[in-house]
Amino acid sequence: MANTYAVYSSGQVVLEYWCGDIYFDELMKHQLKQKSDARITSQSSEIVDFRDVNTCLTDMEIVKFSETLANNNLIKKIALITHIKDWEQATLFSKKAWYLDVEVIIFHTVEAACAWVGFDSKNIDKKLNQLKLGLIAESEA
Repeated sequence: MANTYAVYSSGQVVLEYWCGDIYFDELMKHQLKQKSDARITSQSSEIVDFRDVNTCLTDMEIVKFSETLANNNLIKKIALITHIKDWEQATLFSKKAWYLDVEVIIFHTVEAACAWVGFDSKNIDKKLNQLKLGLIAESEA
C-alpha cells in the first residue's frame, strides 16, 4: 500500500490519495500519523481518494477503524471516493462512522465529493493528481 496526504487552507482541507493493497495495520498507522499532525484542525473536511486501491480489510477491521476515527476528534466530515467494487465495505464504514458522529459519504467522482464538502472540484482534482504523481515518483526512487 502507498498513501500520502496534504493539508491546505490553514488546516481546514485535508486531501488523501491511496493506491495498492490496503491492510488494517497500515491504515491504523496512517490514522495515528494524522492524529498527531498539528496542521489538521478539529473543523477539517477531508477528501479521500480510494479509487486505486485493493481493500484487504475484514468487516470487523472496518468497524474498528471507524471507532478509532471517531475517537481522534479531528476530522468530522469525509468524502470518500471509491471504486464500485468497494461500495459495500465503504457503505459499512460510512454507516458506522455516522453512528459515531463522523460524517462520511461515499462517491464515485471528485466532482460529486467536492459538491458535498463545498470545495472547487477542478482545484481538488488537480491537487489529488499532484499527490498521486508525487507518490508515484517517491516509489520509483
